[in-house]
Amino acid sequence: MIEILKTINITKRFGGIIAVNNVSITVRKGTITAIIGPNGAGKTTFLNIISGVINPDRGEVFFEGKNITRLPPHERARLGIARTFQNIAVFPSLTVFDSIRTAIIGVKKSNSLLKLLNINAFKREKDLSPYDETHEIMKIASIMGLAGKELNRVFHLTQAMQRVLDIAMALAMKPKLLLLDEPTSGLAYEDIPHIIKLIKSLKEASPDLTIILVEHKLEVVRDLADKVIVMKEGKVIAEGSYNEVVSNKEVIEAYLGVSSASD
Repeated sequence: MIEILKTINITKRFGGIIAVNNVSITVRKGTITAIIGPNGAGKTTFLNIISGVINPDRGEVFFEGKNITRLPPHERARLGIARTFQNIAVFPSLTVFDSIRTAIIGVKKSNSLLKLLNINAFKREKDLSPYDETHEIMKIASIMGLAGKELNRVFHLTQAMQRVLDIAMALAMKPKLLLLDEPTSGLAYEDIPHIIKLIKSLKEASPDLTIILVEHKLEVVRDLADKVIVMKEGKVIAEGSYNEVVSNKEVIEAYLGVSSASD
C-alpha cells in the first residue's frame, strides 16, 4: 500500500515539558490509524503538528512525499488534509445545508486564488456549478446520516448530530487525509455506535480516504482501526493491530490500567 503520511523524529516542548518526544510514524493510504494513550500522552499535540496548528521544535512531516513541516494549516488543507477538533466547531445559527456549503466554498475560493496566481502546487477538480454544489451537499448529508435535516438550524441538532455535522464539514473539503480528534468526545454512550457506523460508511464511500483518529474509547478503536499507535509521555511505546497492542504489557500498564484516558 502507498504511504501517504510520514513523520520523522517529531519533538515538541512546552517550557520544560516534552509533549512529543522523537515520534516517527508512517501511515498507509486508505487505512484508519488510531492514536491512543493515557492523559498527557501527547496525542492531540501530535495531531496538531500533523495539521499545522503548531510547528514541531524538531523533526519533519511528509504528506504524499512532500515536506509540509512548515506549511500553515490552510495550505495543508489545500493539499488534502482536513481536521476536526475535540470541541465541536460548527456555526449554531446556520442551517446544515449552509454549514456544509461553507466548507465547499472555502475549497473553491482557495482554488480560484491559486489559479489567479498561476500556482500549480496541487490539483483539484473544477469549481462546482450551483446545481452540482447542491448535489454534492445533499450527497454528503446523505452519507453522514443528515438527510432530511438540511434546512435545520444547527442549534436545533443534538450534540451527537452536531458532531456528525462537524465531520461532514471536514468531508466537504474533499480530504485525502481526515484527522479526527476524539470524534466520540462528550457523546452519550448510546450515540457511540452511530458514530462508528458513520465512519465506516465514509470508508465504504471513499476507499482511498485515509483517517487518523485520536480516541480513548477502546471499543471505537477496536471496531475501526487497521493500525493502533500507543503513546505515553510523548513517546510511541507500541504500534500494530488492536489485538497486538492490547496484549502488550507496557500498554496494559500505561493505558488499560488508567480509568480515564484522554488527551
